[in-house]
Amino acid sequence: MNANGKSLTIVNGASATAFHARSALVALAVLAIVAVSVLASMWAASFFLYASLRWNPLHAGLWGWPDA
Repeated sequence: MNANGKSLTIVNGASATAFHARSALVALAVLAIVAVSVLASMWAASFFLYASLRWNPLHAGLWGWPDA
């Protein structure tokens, strides 16, 4: 409860729909951020794998990034 004595999670009528919609949007936003992060980390890992196939990984060059 807050200072006014009202619950912060009112779930009746229209506010219940708004509460659930907001919760769903937050969950979808978090899921999208996690998916993009996983995709970016997999892409970076593929570059480092690609670079490690060279004799000297530091010579993979900037052209190695798009190849990954």
